[in-house]
Amino acid sequence: MESGLGGIEPGLLNFIDVYNETVGLSVSDRPDTVYADCNDLSSIDIAISKLQDRIGKKGVLLAFDSLTAPYLFSGSEILRFIRQTLSRFAAKGNAVIVCIDEGCGKQEDLVAMMSQAHGIIKMEMEGDQRILNVIKHPEMEAAKIPFSGKGDATPIPYETKSDILIKYAEADRDVFRSMSGKLTARKKMGDWVNILWYQLVFWGGLQWDPVRFPSLLYNMTRDTIIQGFKYYLSYLPWYMRLLMPLFLPRKFSVKGIKKLYRQFGSMSGAKGEKHYACEYLDEISRDDEHHFRKREDAVSWGFPNVGGALCFHAVAEFAGVLSFFDRQGRDWDGVEYMCIGRGDPYCQLKITPKKFPEFQEFLGGFDVAKLEKINEHILGQILSLTLYGKTLPGRPTLGDELHFHEVQADTSRQAAFSERFQAVLRMAGANSGRKIATLLLDKGVKEAETTKRLIDLFQLTKAGELAVGETIRIEENCESYGLRLGQPSCFFTTGFLNGFFSATKNQHLKEVRCVADGSPYCEWEFR
Repeated sequence: MESGLGGIEPGLLNFIDVYNETVGLSVSDRPDTVYADCNDLSSIDIAISKLQDRIGKKGVLLAFDSLTAPYLFSGSEILRFIRQTLSRFAAKGNAVIVCIDEGCGKQEDLVAMMSQAHGIIKMEMEGDQRILNVIKHPEMEAAKIPFSGKGDATPIPYETKSDILIKYAEADRDVFRSMSGKLTARKKMGDWVNILWYQLVFWGGLQWDPVRFPSLLYNMTRDTIIQGFKYYLSYLPWYMRLLMPLFLPRKFSVKGIKKLYRQFGSMSGAKGEKHYACEYLDEISRDDEHHFRKREDAVSWGFPNVGGALCFHAVAEFAGVLSFFDRQGRDWDGVEYMCIGRGDPYCQLKITPKKFPEFQEFLGGFDVAKLEKINEHILGQILSLTLYGKTLPGRPTLGDELHFHEVQADTSRQAAFSERFQAVLRMAGANSGRKIATLLLDKGVKEAETTKRLIDLFQLTKAGELAVGETIRIEENCESYGLRLGQPSCFFTTGFLNGFFSATKNQHLKEVRCVADGSPYCEWEFR
């Protein structure tokens, strides 16, 4: 239609939706759409056959966008699905084009998938130019074809989301009072959540998009810090805003940063939330190159020597703080050059306004094998917790909990600015919920008993007080409690519950109430 080809003829486009039911979103009764569950390859097979019968002719193009989600749910079983379902569909006089994120799984699986394809085209970036790299094709030679399109590096328009930012900031005022010990926000569960639940959410999302997710979360975290400071300072009395420059260094020398860190260091999210313990390393820092040492970071704790730097999120926080307070208006970035994930005894960061080649490498994505190690460890800890009540060993000085505000900072807060991030969290939750349920069933836990284990998991991690009856209710859910967004915001939790109950009861759920939209609790109905 955009190209001037006129309207779309009835029956020209038909859809198989394997997303909405999987993550607990509403589906509409559409004559051109068949629904399936991304967890279940058989249901996708049935949906394809059903739609093919409805269309009733050959020469159909099946565009599978994308195979990443079914692969992450089903692993190497996807190879049989390609051989039996997609190849069978093509053999009946049709065509199939399949998209998949190259960094999402094992290299041997990707090679096996590609070996079954008649043609392979990679979508790549060369500098700022997007390229279609034709690797093989039955009717043309190998070639590189430039094309236009909206890139992933497009800045997130925070200015257009100022109403959301204001709502978060209003909720934060009460949360900051909670972190200072002046009040308890969550009366039943308390304000602290086991870092195991935080790691489940954080690393589950990374597994979903290991190549682009680090850059996405880094940029969103850095920009949220900058925009958040702008909002908070705008509420200060005029005379305090006038005097503020007197307390800021004119240049970011070592002496100036030491002063800034003393005054605003706790605002990086480390001190009050027990995310990590941090110190400024003035002995190795120099003007416009500043070093910080972190210990006991909730992101990397428990993952020694997995093969890489893990704390890009904390680097983004420091880069955001320095970017906001820099009187020269420079953009600061950084890298983590030591990390317990690399086998170091602690994590160490370098923040500078200068561009350096290590930065792109630092945010270049995660190796799948490393992510598998991390997520297998997390799932093993959860299984140990739900079956035997054994928790991850606590951090020496910060313990095994962090403030629920930090869970929100990396889930619902960021998702409010990005529909893509919402999708990542929903699918990560569905994937994690299904895997945990499957592990329990494989350990001999009866189907009826799995629900009790789920309730125990929420209680032991202090993620929320969960009750299961005709509906599911969670009071004081750490993902959304205290928010005032006017819409449901339990993205990970909704996906998690759907993944869990699809595996144990073959049922899906829809969130009908949320504390973020003014309800007293979060509630889901079975469908």
